[in-house]
Amino acid sequence: MSRPDARRIAIVGLYLGAAVALALAPLLMPPGYSWLQHTTSESAAQGLEGAWLARSGFVLFGFGVLATTLSVASWSVAARAAHAAFGVCMIFAAAFSSRPADPGTPFVAVEDTLHSVAASVMGGAFALGVVLVALRRGRNAWPAITLDVVAVVASVAIPLAIFTWDERAGVAQRVMFAIALTWYVTATAVRGRPAGAVDAATGAQPAATSFPPTGRSRPPTPPGLDARRRGRAAS
Repeated sequence: MSRPDARRIAIVGLYLGAAVALALAPLLMPPGYSWLQHTTSESAAQGLEGAWLARSGFVLFGFGVLATTLSVASWSVAARAAHAAFGVCMIFAAAFSSRPADPGTPFVAVEDTLHSVAASVMGGAFALGVVLVALRRGRNAWPAITLDVVAVVASVAIPLAIFTWDERAGVAQRVMFAIALTWYVTATAVRGRPAGAVDAATGAQPAATSFPPTGRSRPPTPPGLDARRRGRAAS
């Protein structure tokens, strides 16, 4: 196994660990917590004994995104910056927790505010980063572009839906996390470079083909060259 392949597998492992942690986090919540209604932030909220699992999921997700920004050669500098901001804000959201779902539980208002700011920046950075990556894709990358469109729409529509769909806010946010994780896993695991893209390491464009020239693609022989070759062979 080559080093690039091992690196990709390790990064995907971070994403899978984040998915498992966020999926299992509700099991450590108090009886009043509902994964249908309450968000992942509320499973990592202040004052909860089991909040460590959801916070671990945020940290794994954030470091996975930072690792992806360093491993995908086809992204532009602007795309890397946007996704790096997403990863940093995800880690920031783990360091500064939101208020708990129980209104009677005391909390630190400043920490809750910092968490909200990180979450807001996170959504915008993700949408911008996906758009910047999509703009550099090749003409035949329709499956990836379709996932790009789904990710951007979800990053905008789902946060708006959470404010008007309180009883299912937890489901909506978890769907958004699932889409984001799927997008990052795909971006990390799938090899390839957009058509005409410049290699980030060498600055060179990829070759048009890796196959030797065939009879049809071989450049024409200059006039008289074949005759001279036959004469040398005969002598």
